[in-house]
Amino acid sequence: MEDHKINEFPCPPEASDWAQDALVPNKPPFSANRREQLLAFGLYVLAYLYLGYQWWALPLFTAGFIAAAEYLFREQKRSWESWVWLGCVLLVTGCIAWRGLHPYQYDSRYPELVNHEYILSEKLLLLILHIFAVYWLMSRSGRLTGGESGHLLPLDALYAFVIIPFKNFFLRIRCVLFALKPKKERKVNAGAVAAAVLAAFVVLVLLVMAMTQLSAADDTFSSLLEGLRDALTLDLDQVWFYRFLLSLPVGAYVFGLLAGLGRETPETMRKRGASAETALPRLRVVPEAVWLAALGVFSALYLAFFFVQGRYLFGAFTRTPVRASSSSAASWRSILPSSGSSRAPPGGKAVPCAG
Repeated sequence: MEDHKINEFPCPPEASDWAQDALVPNKPPFSANRREQLLAFGLYVLAYLYLGYQWWALPLFTAGFIAAAEYLFREQKRSWESWVWLGCVLLVTGCIAWRGLHPYQYDSRYPELVNHEYILSEKLLLLILHIFAVYWLMSRSGRLTGGESGHLLPLDALYAFVIIPFKNFFLRIRCVLFALKPKKERKVNAGAVAAAVLAAFVVLVLLVMAMTQLSAADDTFSSLLEGLRDALTLDLDQVWFYRFLLSLPVGAYVFGLLAGLGRETPETMRKRGASAETALPRLRVVPEAVWLAALGVFSALYLAFFFVQGRYLFGAFTRTPVRASSSSAASWRSILPSSGSSRAPPGGKAVPCAG
């Protein structure tokens, strides 16, 4: 009889549905709480204010940004350093608003009004304001990777400015659609939303093109569709239109930062910071002696500089007064006339000097 070969790798039986759900659980449907829904609609107004050119636009946006963060993270315990960063945000915002009201500063030392430029440019102040505002938000929400300000500042900046906002860039439109749908139909599919928006845009473009071609063929039909064509055709010369278009990505970015931080737990951010700290020793490939030698060279350079500057600063305390020698005093006595001697004017008689 021939030996039957035994299959060493038998095929596993098909897993049942409940086992597959246990191994690979289904992704829960998207949901947005009441705060995220209200904030999603409010960011349209705040983003439009952010792009305003009036002096009061930026202070209003800053106030709205602070109010939105406080509303979103009101259960989170406020750290003491968040007050420091909030003070920095308000101070820089006040400086920018003052510059908007007074573009030049006046020098009261002159009788006439003389304009002087400010030391810090407005663009630099805006950059500082953005850094302070985002870092205050990280501190207020308790999402700092180190728990507090420290050496993980570059990692906090990477998460706050890049990872979290762009990871949740389309979160606002999903929250808006979730809020507009009935409660029984609140299942948002991102792919279906993008396809629906793209299809509506294509249909609108084709409709305008068809109306334009048909209106060119018949004057009577053109007069009938003139009002509808004007309503569908946007006046691109209006400033508000471009401002509204630019406010859409700005609002999506700000909402992605705010709501994205809300969807991250403080424990998750701490774990990421701990992982970064464990990976830092692997990056230390330069020997310690090289860094010590470089630090010693720079220290010697700066010490030499301070020594040279110290000679100018403290030279007045170490300088000895100059005393006249006996030979120089005798020479001066021979030149200067003594008391009681007479001086003869040129071509005249000698006149005795007054004692």
